[in-house]
Amino acid sequence: MSGKSIKRGLTGSRGDKSLLSEDIRFPLSFFILIATFTCMAEGIEIDAQSWNQDMIKHDNLVDGGSERGDRFGFSLASGDFNGDKADDLAVGVPGEGLGNISSAGAVNVVYGRSHQSGQARTKSGLKGDGSQLWHQDMLIPGQSEEGASFGSSLASGNFNGDEYDDLAVGVPGKKFGSKRNAGAVYVIYGSPHGLTNNSSQLWHQDMLIPGQSEGGDSFGFSLASGDFTGDKCDDLAVGVPYEKVKGENKAGAIYIVRGSSQGLTNNSYQFLYQDTIGKGKSEEGDNFGYSLASGNFDGDEYEDLAIGVPNEDVEEKDTGYVKDAGYVNVLFGYKDGLRKKNDGGWYQERRGGNSEKGDQYGYSLASGDFNGDEYDDLAVGVPREDIKNKNDAGAVNILYGSNFGFLEGKHIQLIQEYPILEKFEGDDLFGYSLASGNFNGDKYDDLAIGVPHEDVAIKDNKAGAVDILYGSKDRFNRTKAEHLYQTKGKPEYNDRFGMAVASGDFDNNGRYDLAVGVPLKTDQRGEVAVFMMYR
Repeated sequence: MSGKSIKRGLTGSRGDKSLLSEDIRFPLSFFILIATFTCMAEGIEIDAQSWNQDMIKHDNLVDGGSERGDRFGFSLASGDFNGDKADDLAVGVPGEGLGNISSAGAVNVVYGRSHQSGQARTKSGLKGDGSQLWHQDMLIPGQSEEGASFGSSLASGNFNGDEYDDLAVGVPGKKFGSKRNAGAVYVIYGSPHGLTNNSSQLWHQDMLIPGQSEGGDSFGFSLASGDFTGDKCDDLAVGVPYEKVKGENKAGAIYIVRGSSQGLTNNSYQFLYQDTIGKGKSEEGDNFGYSLASGNFDGDEYEDLAIGVPNEDVEEKDTGYVKDAGYVNVLFGYKDGLRKKNDGGWYQERRGGNSEKGDQYGYSLASGDFNGDEYDDLAVGVPREDIKNKNDAGAVNILYGSNFGFLEGKHIQLIQEYPILEKFEGDDLFGYSLASGNFNGDKYDDLAIGVPHEDVAIKDNKAGAVDILYGSKDRFNRTKAEHLYQTKGKPEYNDRFGMAVASGDFDNNGRYDLAVGVPLKTDQRGEVAVFMMYR
């Protein structure tokens, strides 16, 4: 994968209340699954360690104990926030209460540690000492409010071009005046000491277009970073999927906020929606910008942006318009900003499949160079795809990059039976979340696919699973696929293992590790499982 896009295909890692049978609130717990086992694929050893939050010592912790309703692990992102070459893990806790302020939200940051030659494995990787808990009042006193859901989305990027990654935190429930759920984004900058509130920023729509902010917009619902202009400073893409556009409710839009040596700036920002990019039309309920992922899909010096429109109605040749089939817009980087190139729009019929009502093509996105040709490819989640009369079994489509971007005829569709060799079932939601990373240390990026409704051991228990597909020159390697689920402790009803996924090299050993959100684990106490990959 080119650049740092391996850290940026994270937009599908956010949890979603639409999966819940009721508005349940979950307590906070940082827990890394206890298990050690050796995978059959190339002798890769995967070590999963176990922590709970009481074992974590936070430098700036203010009552960060486990509480019902916190939803720890709802979102995940990795980045090297302190410049020590080992990636760190940010965990969104959007239901965290602060005093008597319910669902104000918070973010836990756990720092990585490089592995030293001859050192025991337990001395490297994610560590409890020096961890941080962030919330709005730590950045701007008095900002925390009920239902703001700070930490609902996360993205890392180097917005000021220094040696440290920075963290963008979505607050889609933030209120401005009487405008509920208008939304905002905080940016916390990295330093030799990790994330610091020095020069932190608060962004909302009125700072970019005065008067643009409206109740229910959910600015910051999705986030992605990428150097779209080639100036060595990452830019921030902000999804506003419930934005009203030209009278069309919830049509959706995105903002591009430019990076600079001083950090993010409102100079030369871009406000984009489907009508402005020349492909597709803004329509009520499309939710343009619901998911975002950056990658260098055409191999030039600029990163590009994929934009999910999961509720787009698309036109099939034989059946006419298909409601909520889903669509993905792709914009390409240039020195002056993102722009359309070639066709720039993708849906299932264009890759040889059929668009069906409610498929939600583009619900999740992740980029990676899965075939090692130095062009990033795009994984597109279609979690409500029906397979052989199995409703909502789910699928993932792969669009392969080239010097022209994505080309028709160069795509594949993945389902659990191929190449994972795991039986697919109705309501599995295969493809609900996605993350890429080079887990086995070869020259190909690999793909982790969340299946949060997968039944494990007991029918209809929705314990959840994650499938790992290993990249290769010719598609994915069928013989090396992994099917991961909780191997220590009994998978429980409604755990939702795999509702969020993210990759990062937490011990700096050259292989990316995998973090998995389990938001309903242990009597609705959310967890995060981290699988450390070794040679």
